[in-house]
Amino acid sequence: MIRLFAIGLCALFMSLSGHASAQVSYLPQAQQQMAVQNASAVLSAGQQISAILTPVMSDPGLLSARSQEQFVAALVRLLPQIAEGRRQLATIRTQLGDLPRLGEPGGPLALIGVDRAVANMIELTRLADGILADHEALADAIEKRDQQAIEAVSRSLLRGPILLLEANAVSMRGQLSLVGSDTSEYAVMEGMACFYDGLAAFYGGIYGASARSDAAATMKEARTCMIKQIENGRANLAREARNVPEDATGRRMFQQATSVIDEMFDYQVTGADLLAEAHASLLEGWSMDQLIQAYDTRAIEFQLGFSGLQQRIVRINQTQGR
Repeated sequence: MIRLFAIGLCALFMSLSGHASAQVSYLPQAQQQMAVQNASAVLSAGQQISAILTPVMSDPGLLSARSQEQFVAALVRLLPQIAEGRRQLATIRTQLGDLPRLGEPGGPLALIGVDRAVANMIELTRLADGILADHEALADAIEKRDQQAIEAVSRSLLRGPILLLEANAVSMRGQLSLVGSDTSEYAVMEGMACFYDGLAAFYGGIYGASARSDAAATMKEARTCMIKQIENGRANLAREARNVPEDATGRRMFQQATSVIDEMFDYQVTGADLLAEAHASLLEGWSMDQLIQAYDTRAIEFQLGFSGLQQRIVRINQTQGR
């Protein structure tokens, strides 16, 4: 079973880093504090969703089951944990929904971006809940010996994680209208959206949601997109880095944020390399188990690593670079 993290928070980088010419936010202090609080809540929600999904989707009993009886036993054992996970997701969704809306028509784009990040994370909680609900539905269908329902839920279970990846790509592209296409912010977000396009295609090819040749073609396009955005982003960042703020605080935050953004592009190169290797293995006819064993953990680690870079941008805004 695919394991993945519903993080999808590249939009927060743009929302909290300000316009490309500054790389840091110059919002009034009260708005800045609220923006950081909401962004931190989104980051925390992503981590909680990961913690809820991963133990279920990577359960050793499910993964190692070699008969229907073993699979059913493992699934039934997980049902209380699944039910608790759904309750936790409902709580997270409510907490995110209770966050104050910050953006207003004609107001700072950074605040609109934070609002969109909150809305996107709420949608991800719904997708995550759907995955857990499918596990419950599968247990019920097996108990009732409803073969038609078993087949339908099984297809949904395989599609659910792919939908999470596709939702991450949509989430990032939903922010692009708030920044110029000639900025480093745009390149970071579009590059990560392309990564998620490629990863979703990879798992679609593994699980038969699409032909492997079609999946490989999409992965190749996604990697090409990433390389293009990395090149464009680095050029844009070099231009932006010449516009150093005059005040000491702004200059300190600017320099720190610019350094992290540069690391983001370096890091995205490793994501493009991951897609290239997975693309080759898919076309070479590796089995599902071989592909999952070779790339599942690496895909998770890449997403976690990028999330760490995003969190550094948030901290720069929280501490004003101190």
